[in-house]
Amino acid sequence: MRGIRVVALAGVVFAAGGLVGCGGGGEKKATPKTHQQIVRETAQGTVEITARVGNDYYGGTGIVLNVPQGLVLTAAHVVAGASTLSTRYKDQIRTAQLLGEAPCEDIAMLKVSDPQQGMRAIPLGHSDQIQSGQEITLLGFPQSFQNPKRDEKVVSAGGHTSVDGTVSATPDDSLPEYSEAIEHDAASTHGDSGGPVVNAKGKLVGMTVLGNPEADNQNYAVAVDHIRRFLPALKAGKFTAYVGWDLIPVSQLSEKDKNDIGWKYVPFGANQDEGMFILGVDSDSPSANHKFGFGDYVREINHSAVNTMSDVCEILESNEGRIIDVKGYDLFDTGDAYHEKMRVR
Repeated sequence: MRGIRVVALAGVVFAAGGLVGCGGGGEKKATPKTHQQIVRETAQGTVEITARVGNDYYGGTGIVLNVPQGLVLTAAHVVAGASTLSTRYKDQIRTAQLLGEAPCEDIAMLKVSDPQQGMRAIPLGHSDQIQSGQEITLLGFPQSFQNPKRDEKVVSAGGHTSVDGTVSATPDDSLPEYSEAIEHDAASTHGDSGGPVVNAKGKLVGMTVLGNPEADNQNYAVAVDHIRRFLPALKAGKFTAYVGWDLIPVSQLSEKDKNDIGWKYVPFGANQDEGMFILGVDSDSPSANHKFGFGDYVREINHSAVNTMSDVCEILESNEGRIIDVKGYDLFDTGDAYHEKMRVR
């Protein structure tokens, strides 16, 4: 069911001695790099991520921020609802834990155990300097979403930005609104989500998050200048507007999906297309502590109907640190109505 989404991602980086590439206009003019150089260097800062959600495994891509500290940036939707996480660099797999997350910005920070030799942090660029037609390169693991255990090599795709600066994008009801995104035409797939988008100097300008299914080669990356604002909190292990569930709009479930989860239990009928469905919950999260899990249906939060991720985020962002009131049904097990109160981080 997660395959309904059309997504990707990107991130930011710290070198061993501190933040890289944050200089202003005083930067020395760099010698242009070849495409092969950019791909080779960026690949050293790109890892494959595998998330276990329920009994299934899903894959995505991550960006190395700091090698000694094992910090990897990725898209929140790649790791949402995961009970366990791991990363792979070349042929070596490491366990990872969710360090911090801002789900309504679709960004998350992982901490990887025992980072491998040969990895490097991707230098940080500036997205406010993006111009239409600028060359960019996207790296990721395109097949990892459907087959996260196939030991795939990192793949690159070249393209160009479509507009000057950044745009606001809300292409899919299962994802939050992106207030600062880079629009580009580089080919991307589900497994590229959370991966780096770099400029012609090999500096990070965005994180792959999504594509527009209604248009050819209209894809987006969260702008690095937007991500930068959240890095201190994420690195410190903080969560923003977070309860730890992985949601998808009921309107995106097929009739087969509904039958498989026992939609017949729901009093309002199998053709209902309102509300949000829980695919999974993060371990040790507010949702997990309140016994939410796969098959739970969220109909309203704080007495307001929720039908999209933007609806959910509007409520969570205005109630950080507060108790929210959640109503819905347990679709997978009994079909009983529930009424839970939990605190938003």
